[in-house]
Amino acid sequence: LREHGARYYEERKKDKVKQEQAKAKAKKDKKDKKDKKDKKDKEEDSNPMQYSKFMKGAYDSSGSSSDEDTRRSAISGRKIKMKVKKDSKDKSLQKNREQLRKFLNQM
Repeated sequence: LREHGARYYEERKKDKVKQEQAKAKAKKDKKDKKDKKDKKDKEEDSNPMQYSKFMKGAYDSSGSSSDEDTRRSAISGRKIKMKVKKDSKDKSLQKNREQLRKFLNQM
């Protein structure tokens, strides 16, 4: 009976050691993955920026006329959205402002 109990505890110890090793390996893998990502980001930052990627087709003759009229950010080169989507609450607030403006202008 003692022998069986001793084996049981030894097996539990071995299982705990294996679990701890697996956790340590997972932690190390996660750290390595993060380090690789940081290294990749660092390498990208050290390289000069490609002007063609920044402008994104500004010099292409294939650009449509609608692209020429759109405003773009000077920093990122992305299109600037000029229209703001309004929900019913925004519309009601705008209507109330308009009514107040008309009332005050009539005075």
